[in-house]
Amino acid sequence: MKNSIKILGVVSLLLILVFAIYIPSNNIDYVSAQADIVVVGEGSVTATPNMATINMSLETRNEDLNLAVQENKEKTDNILSVLTSLGFKNEDIKTKNFSVYQRFDYGNKEEFLGYQVRTSFQVETKDLNGLRTLIDQLTQSGANYIEGITFSCDNENELYQEAIKLALDNAKIKAGALSNASLEIKKITEEYCYVNNLYRDCYSYVANQKDISNGTIKVMAKVIVEFTATV
Repeated sequence: MKNSIKILGVVSLLLILVFAIYIPSNNIDYVSAQADIVVVGEGSVTATPNMATINMSLETRNEDLNLAVQENKEKTDNILSVLTSLGFKNEDIKTKNFSVYQRFDYGNKEEFLGYQVRTSFQVETKDLNGLRTLIDQLTQSGANYIEGITFSCDNENELYQEAIKLALDNAKIKAGALSNASLEIKKITEEYCYVNNLYRDCYSYVANQKDISNGTIKVMAKVIVEFTATV
């Protein structure tokens, strides 16, 4: 008797499943429309730099530490005095590093050669047409290492806002290509911001005696957008 009941139960379950397979579903489109769509949107803005940062160093060497430091200070003060006379303000000039090293000739029984004192700083300017003249004045004033120039924009925040709007528009276009349904934004995640500030090598500039081209910079934005398809 128990076996008969079990067999009857199994047969009933199979019949229910068979009928469920063949019953037309009126909710298929509704379920599909409710599925989330996640896309990545990207946007970029290209702009012409209006600022330049010159990275430079002043290095002095002497067997006497005090003399090396004193000489470095005098030449540094001279450079700062020249920059001040050219109209640069304190906020335009930043000291990046100050270091003192002992120098040795390791090929000759580690012979002591003296001390090396180095001051590194940077200068920001908006006079891009005067970069060549400024570099010449800095080197003549005592800066013996002009390490490079970085170009940038002083309105990078505004450029990024424009780029992120383009990224959102790009995400909407992608989502529209994936679904014909009406879409609503469910969530936006800001992924990253990238600014490719241009760097120019000053050594090649000095060697070739060419003007330094500031070129263009690109500000990029990326967002992850989740859409909900509505009926």
